[in-house]
Amino acid sequence: LNELLLDLTGETEEHDQPLNLSTRLPFDDPTPPILFEGHEHVFTGRMLYGMRRDCEGKVVDRGGRVGTTVTKRTSFLVIGPIASSAWLESTHGRKILRAVELRSEGLPLRIVSEEAWIQAIESG
Repeated sequence: LNELLLDLTGETEEHDQPLNLSTRLPFDDPTPPILFEGHEHVFTGRMLYGMRRDCEGKVVDRGGRVGTTVTKRTSFLVIGPIASSAWLESTHGRKILRAVELRSEGLPLRIVSEEAWIQAIESG
């Protein structure tokens, strides 16, 4: 079981540091209503909810679309609480940088935490 968990998380048994939790992120404050039908969601970071495909399935089940990169069509960037080793910096990656850029240009792109996204999933 331990080997499976290590494989799923990408951690090693020798890893003695805590997980790299994503911090200092540009979340919308206050958290906006998270809409699904007709809206595109993009995910970044590691999700605690489950595998990325599970999260994407929840969006599609609710009439939304899933994107792989942040574009002008993106409505929500959902950031998982565990930083990805592929992120450009230890606290953020290109998807986050692009989302902040588009948002500063006035596009209605919302940046939300996975926790807020899960609450929206569970509330209906």
